[in-house]
Amino acid sequence: MTFELPALLVLLFAVPLLAIAYAAMERRRAGAAAAFASAPMRANIVPSPPRWRRHVPAILMLLAVASLLVGAARPGRSQVVIRTGGTIMLVIDASKSMDKTDISPSRLEAARKAGQALVDQLPESHRVGVVTFNGQARTLSAPTTDRDALTLALDSIETRWKTYLGDGILAGLANVPEGGNSVQLVVLSDGNDTGSEVPPLVAADEAVGLDVKINTVVTGTTTGKFSSNAGLLQQIADRTDGSFFSAPSAGELESIYRGIGERASKAVERVELTQAFVGGGLVLMMAAATLSALWFRRTV
Repeated sequence: MTFELPALLVLLFAVPLLAIAYAAMERRRAGAAAAFASAPMRANIVPSPPRWRRHVPAILMLLAVASLLVGAARPGRSQVVIRTGGTIMLVIDASKSMDKTDISPSRLEAARKAGQALVDQLPESHRVGVVTFNGQARTLSAPTTDRDALTLALDSIETRWKTYLGDGILAGLANVPEGGNSVQLVVLSDGNDTGSEVPPLVAADEAVGLDVKINTVVTGTTTGKFSSNAGLLQQIADRTDGSFFSAPSAGELESIYRGIGERASKAVERVELTQAFVGGGLVLMMAAATLSALWFRRTV
């Protein structure tokens, strides 16, 4: 449980002080009664209720005060809820470097499998689109809830020469619905750009203007002719308030995509509990007043 105004909880120290004050008053009252008359005489004057009844209203009132004070501090709890209606664009590097087999069976096949894992992780209400980029950015599937169409799109990816990363990001942004909620791009690449018309960081600035986060995933080894370059993808993620991931193996790549899908489909919301505590406090007060009136009413 969390509190919006935790400083008010200090007032709870007043509750035990009130309890001590009540106990002291009871002792003084008992002493005064003993000084006034003997026990048999008091029994003939005013019938005494059972001893435990005398304290019930006071206890209920103390609990009511405690409940109201907790309510004043605005308590709440975290609750995981399922998001609906989100959009994810999978932007996948389809350059020749993705044929490299440093990730088994190849970088591209691992990317296909990871993309499918993400699609399977999402609720059916989420829309997913697929964009590839090499020497040209292509939209293989506009955002859709049709899972079979997405599987066909992922299976149809073919590699070509060149890597226009910036153009791929722009193509992904072009498919983002206007006014959509929970929209993000997931860009997978080896991190290199070989001459996009729009530089990748400029494309990232476009995403910032559209309030779209870009999660980037670098795959492959860092050595050899087709080595991966994480630096650029890290900058893109940082600039758009997204997350950067490194996937040197197929298993890690799939795990990353599943994690992205899970985070996109769930959200943690704060549930306000103020009304429950305030309502409970008022009920306890009413109970204390009612019992006091029923048990201790005096007849004239």
